[in-house]
Amino acid sequence: MVQEKDTIFTRTGEIKMPKIGSQYSVLHGLWYRELNLTGSNYRLSLKLLHKLICDKKSSFLKIWEAHSKQPITCEDGKLYFDNYHTCLTLCGRNSLPSTLYKLKSRSKEKRIEDCIVYSGPLFKTLTEPKLQQAFFLALTGDNWLECYSNQTGELLQQVYLGPTARYKFRHVDWETHGEQVVIQSVQNQSVTPTTQPGIRPRVLEAIAMFSVFPMEFKALVEIDREVFGKDCNHVNISEGLLIIGVGNSATGRVRLYNFVQVVKEGLMFEAKLQQPCEALEKALVGSYPAGIPLNCKLKAPPQLLFEVSCADYTIHVGGHPFHFITTPPRHDGVFQVCSLASSVLVENGYLNFPTNSTEPDSVTFHPDDSGRIVYNSAHNIKIFDLKENGQGITSLNNSFELSMNNGKRRKQGLKLGTARLREAKKTFSSDFVMSCEGLIQRMKAVMEKSTFMTTKQDS
Repeated sequence: MVQEKDTIFTRTGEIKMPKIGSQYSVLHGLWYRELNLTGSNYRLSLKLLHKLICDKKSSFLKIWEAHSKQPITCEDGKLYFDNYHTCLTLCGRNSLPSTLYKLKSRSKEKRIEDCIVYSGPLFKTLTEPKLQQAFFLALTGDNWLECYSNQTGELLQQVYLGPTARYKFRHVDWETHGEQVVIQSVQNQSVTPTTQPGIRPRVLEAIAMFSVFPMEFKALVEIDREVFGKDCNHVNISEGLLIIGVGNSATGRVRLYNFVQVVKEGLMFEAKLQQPCEALEKALVGSYPAGIPLNCKLKAPPQLLFEVSCADYTIHVGGHPFHFITTPPRHDGVFQVCSLASSVLVENGYLNFPTNSTEPDSVTFHPDDSGRIVYNSAHNIKIFDLKENGQGITSLNNSFELSMNNGKRRKQGLKLGTARLREAKKTFSSDFVMSCEGLIQRMKAVMEKSTFMTTKQDS
């Protein structure tokens, strides 16, 4: 079988792909997608979804509804209610959401504080088949890390991290997606009675690292102000990087370190789960009440990879080659795109689009790893491309813009700082300002009760 654009050549002849605008194109498109005869299933699915939503002949009927006082989460075709205690599959009995499993009720001290779900492919085969199924990791309020089956709700494995008087772990996230997770404790910013007046605690935060498939304990490391600086105020882990925020949020700096290298340099000894450990007085690692040992400690600052001044300790890295996006200190709502290799501002890389909305703007790299940059505001979405000319100069070009404001427009005296730092007039609609009172009332109603609703096209 040979494929060329929208035409497929088989042994029996030529099959042409249906046009999206033709009659019954949605049914034909689904049939072709099921047979894997499309060039890009992702692109075809977007076209079919666009057809269903934008077709004026389409009508929708409410077929199912659920209410919850707590947030409702939707991940990988499943709905999670009651703080991940109740799981529903979207395509269940009679093609309606149906209950998949329910966890046992918990006390307030044992409630789930944070959770991550994984159902992606495995890159190795395990000896126990039950450990290879989709799972979710739950971090409880009493410092238990629990691994549940995402199909049956069966408890597969649990690890005790230690007493809450030592560390209060509250966040779990991927260090490397599908391979290793990190559990972060609450940041210690307050002054305790044992410390001297005006002196902050030495340890800012504790970070535990585990590998998955199977779950293994790797290291427990403390972020020490004596090592990373006395003005260290913020810690985060992302894509194998240790992100340290220094100074205050308005005029601070962000420092990047190789987290794997940090653990490797500071590792004092290895400790395996359910094995005796000398540091725990020969108690089993991960068992109650011993927990996990502190087996990683730095004596000197690790090698610094990158440092930049920015507001709110926020930096986004992406593009081809790598670039980064930051907000300059004391310039809220302003963004700049710079080269990661030279820290030089790219051409047209100074983004300043003031709006009349109370919702803050955001600029991030597109999650599809295409290198595109997405500017999101209350009234429009702008897509930018990073392009390099023949002289090696990278420029930021506006690819297209989606406007979500169809009201009447009138000119106002707002000044727009463009990429070349010149002043320009900007037009905007006053409909948003006039409807603020009604918007606030609707926001209050939504915050009181979360509602999830699925809809189906009327056949």
